Formats: sequence, structure tokens, C-alpha cells
Amino acid sequence: MNKRIIVAAGKYAVALGLLGYVVAANWSPPGGKGLEYLWQRHAIDGEPFHFEYLAAALAIYTAALVLTLVRWYVLVRAQGLPFRLSDTAAPWPCGTATRPPRCRASCNTSSSCRWAW
Repeated sequence: MNKRIIVAAGKYAVALGLLGYVVAANWSPPGGKGLEYLWQRHAIDGEPFHFEYLAAALAIYTAALVLTLVRWYVLVRAQGLPFRLSDTAAPWPCGTATRPPRCRASCNTSSSCRWAW
């Protein structure tokens, strides 16, 4: 087996183990309502979720992401580098859950860098 596959499998094993620990530790915590209460309330009893809170969280996340991209644009432009606002969104998938398999910057001899997947 390839060393890269073993390392990736180890990372997933650690992540799933930590997730399992967090769920188990918070399933029925002493002195409070835990995940067991939420599971009973929504999955078993069928009480609906409040999707407006999810939509609000998504809107806040999107606003924070756009603000971060604009902030990076201003920072790079302040350094006097040739940069477009659309260039700030190019490396964005490298740091989120939608990360492509290969994220690396490829710079040519000019002063501009382009992101290659």
C-alpha cells in the first residue's frame, strides 16, 4: 500500500475517532440536555427544524467569506502587486470542504501567480 494512502486513512481514522468521542461525551451530559434529547425531539418525535436559523448562518458565512476576499484584495493591492478582485476567489476552495485534490500556486516568470488545480 502507498504511504500516502496510509497517512490519509490514518487522518480519517483520527477524525472519526474524535467525532465519535465528542458525540459520546455529549449524548447525555450530566445536568443538561444533550444530543440524545435532540435526537428524540427531531428524529423520533418528528418536531420540525428551524431552517431560518440555518439560512441565517449560511448568510453570515457568505458575508464573512466575501469580506475576507475583499480584505485580501485590499492587502495585496496595498503591496503594489498586480491583482484583480477575481484572483482572490481562486485559492478559496483550497481552504474549504470543497477542496480540489491538488491545490498549488503556479507562478510563471512574470509577477503574476495563477492557481492550478
